[in-house]
Amino acid sequence: MLLDPVSPQRRALLRGLAIFAMALVAGGVMWAPAFYESEHSGWGDWQQMHHWAEVGVVAARRWGEIAYWNPHHCGGVPQWGQPQAQSYSPIWMAIHLPFGTHLGHKLWILFHHVIGWAGFYLLARKLEKLSRSGAFLAATIWTTCGFSAWHYAGGHATFLAFEWYPFLLLAWRKADEDIRYSVAVAAIMAEMLLEGAHYAFPYAAVFLGFDTVARMLRGKRVEIVRMIRTGAMSVVLTLLMGAVRWVPIMLAMSRYPRPIEDTDTLTFDELIVMWTAREHEWMWRPHPWVWPEYGTYVGYGVLALVVIGIVLSLKERRVLVVAGALFFMAFTMGYHGAFWPSSILHSLPFFSNLHLPSRWQVLCTFYMSLLAGLALSRFEGFVATRRFHRDTAWARPLVPWLVALAIVADVYVVAITITNRWDGAPVGFMAAETPHLTASRRYHEEYANYPSRNIGTMECYDAVPWPKSTSLWTGMVPQVRFADLPAEGSDSSRPHMRTTDTLHAYDRTNHTVTIDVEMAAPGLAIVNQNYESQWHASTGEMAPSDGRLAVRLPAGRHRVVFRFEPDDMPYSALTSLAGLIAGILILVLARPRPLARALARPTAPLTPTPS
Repeated sequence: MLLDPVSPQRRALLRGLAIFAMALVAGGVMWAPAFYESEHSGWGDWQQMHHWAEVGVVAARRWGEIAYWNPHHCGGVPQWGQPQAQSYSPIWMAIHLPFGTHLGHKLWILFHHVIGWAGFYLLARKLEKLSRSGAFLAATIWTTCGFSAWHYAGGHATFLAFEWYPFLLLAWRKADEDIRYSVAVAAIMAEMLLEGAHYAFPYAAVFLGFDTVARMLRGKRVEIVRMIRTGAMSVVLTLLMGAVRWVPIMLAMSRYPRPIEDTDTLTFDELIVMWTAREHEWMWRPHPWVWPEYGTYVGYGVLALVVIGIVLSLKERRVLVVAGALFFMAFTMGYHGAFWPSSILHSLPFFSNLHLPSRWQVLCTFYMSLLAGLALSRFEGFVATRRFHRDTAWARPLVPWLVALAIVADVYVVAITITNRWDGAPVGFMAAETPHLTASRRYHEEYANYPSRNIGTMECYDAVPWPKSTSLWTGMVPQVRFADLPAEGSDSSRPHMRTTDTLHAYDRTNHTVTIDVEMAAPGLAIVNQNYESQWHASTGEMAPSDGRLAVRLPAGRHRVVFRFEPDDMPYSALTSLAGLIAGILILVLARPRPLARALARPTAPLTPTPS
C-alpha cells in the first residue's frame, strides 16, 4: 500500500533521505581524492590497516575461513585477540568482501562519514533544537575538522568508529523514555568493538558517563531513576552482545600487557595553534609525536562562533555543552599533575594502555561544533527579526547559510589538502605464492600485500607485544624441520636438528597447518611459525620448540593438522548470541506502558533550556 503523499510517514521518510543525501555529498566532497586516486592505497598507518584487512579478506575469499590467526606478520600471531582487528564486523564484511581491501577501505571511510554527519545533524536538530543552518554547520565541522582529516586520511581506521557517537547519544537519551532504545545503545557499542574501536569504545564510556552525571545534577528523582535504568540495561546488553570481542581482547591484553607511559602536556596557547594552523611542520617540538596527532583545524571563524555560543549558553542556562567542551578540553591538555583528569583516567585499568591525550579532541570538538551551531542558530533568529528593504527581503533566509557556507568552505579547503594523499601501491592484487617467510628490506612498502601473496615475515608493526620466536627461518625452503627429542635435563629450547626425516607435503590456510611427514625415529616436527597456546594438533603431543609450533611424533609416517582454536570462542560466542536474543525480546516485549507514557516527557536537549 502506497503512503499518502502528505502523510507524516512520507514526510519523515523524505526528510531522512534528504539528510542522508546531504551527508553523502558532504562525505563525497571531502573524500573525493581517495576515489580519484583509484589505483592508490593509503599512506601512513593505512598500510598496517590494509594488511589487517587483507588478512580477513584473504581468509574468507581464499579459504572460506574467519581470520582467527595472522600467518603473514611477526612470524604468525593471533588475529582473534588483536584489539584493532575490524574484519569481524558484519558491516565491514558487507563492504570489503565484495569490493576488496583497495576500494573497500575508501568506501569504509565514506560510510562512516555519512553516518557521522547524518547522526550529528539529527542530534543537533532533535536534542539541541538548532536551526537547519546551525545543524548543517555543526555536523560539517565535526566530521570535517582537522581531527577527522588527519586521523582518517593517515590510516587510523579504527577511529572511524567515533562517527557512531551522535547516533549513540541519541539512542542513550531516547532510552530514558523507551527502554527499547537501550538495545540500540548496546548494538552500537558492540559494533564499535567489532570495528576494532580500541579508543572509541572506552572513550564512549566516558562520554556517556559525563552526559549522565551532568544531567543527574539537574534532574528530578524520576528522571534520575530512568537514567539509572538506562545505564544498567545498556551496560548489561553491551557486555552480552560484545562478549565475542571484548573477551578475547581482554584475554590477549592480560597475557601480553602493554602499559603506556605518556607525559605529554599541552597549554591553552598550543590548543589555539591546533585549532587554527592551516599548515605546520611535521614534528611539533617539544612534543614527542608528529603533527597529525595534534592538528585539529577548525579555523578562527568557528572559534569566534564557539565563544559567542558559550556566552549565549551561559545566558540561557544551557550549561551542559559548555561543560562538555571544557571537560574534554582538560583531557586534551594531557598530564598536569596527579589530579588532572587525564592523569586520573590513565591510572585506571585498560586506560593505562592508551596514550596521546590529544586524541580527546574528538569529544572537545563534538561540543565545540554544537556551540558554533547554536551561535549561528541564534544569529539566524536575529536576522529574521530585522527589517529588510522589500527588494532585498528575499535574501533574509540566505544570510545564515552564507555564513555557514563561508566557514564550511574554509574547513574543507584545509581538510582536502590532507585527504589528498593517497599515494600508496595497489593492495590485494598479487598472485599467491608458496607459503614462506620473507626478509625483504622493503617491508614497509610490501607487507600490506603479504596476505594476498600468501607469505609472511618476522618483521612487526604491531602495538601488542606478542611473543615472537627468534629461531624462524626465511626463504623458499621447506617450512618444516626435524629435531631429536630433548634428553632429560637438557635444554629443550635448543634441540639437535637432524636431516633423516622426510617432509612429503605442507599446506596452510588462515588458521590451520597441515603437514605430511615421515619420521625415521621419534622426534619433533617443527613448523616455521610462532607457537601460541591456542594451537592444537590432530595427532602427537604439542611440544613448542624455542617459541615455534612443534609436535612430538613417533617413528613412521604421519599426517598432522594443526588448528588455532580460540579458547574463549565457545562461551564468548554463546554469550553474544544470548545478548542478541535478549535484545530482540526487549524490542518485542518491552513496549511503553500507559503509566510510562504518561510520565514520559519530550527528549531533553543536551543543555537544559532556561526556565
